[in-house]
Amino acid sequence: MIISFPPPEAGEKEGISTILRHNLKRSESHILKFKHIPIRKCIACGERKSKDTFLRIVRTSKKDDKNKIIIIDSEANKDGRGYYLCKDVKCVETAKKKKKLERIFTRKVSGEIYEQIQKAVQNTE
Repeated sequence: MIISFPPPEAGEKEGISTILRHNLKRSESHILKFKHIPIRKCIACGERKSKDTFLRIVRTSKKDDKNKIIIIDSEANKDGRGYYLCKDVKCVETAKKKKKLERIFTRKVSGEIYEQIQKAVQNTE
């Protein structure tokens, strides 16, 4: 069975939503809704994926610069500047080897934090 779709209207990009919208009657178009999926980038490998597939690492925002703390945000709702890392042991090792967290947070990152990140990654796999 071959399905032919009408060409996009002037100024419209041809995509699945355009194709589906053209094939629905005007009364049915309200049924079709696409949910926005937030996309984030891994600090180690640079791969872009949906936000759910990452581990979020947060630098809490304190007024005193010396008291800024780096924590793992498993629920992705803590305040502070967040960075994302793939839930993959290779990405954690790459981040440690290339000192990605130290560059991003502009401070020394202890080995304990990398160990906590590795444990969190292993628990999710």
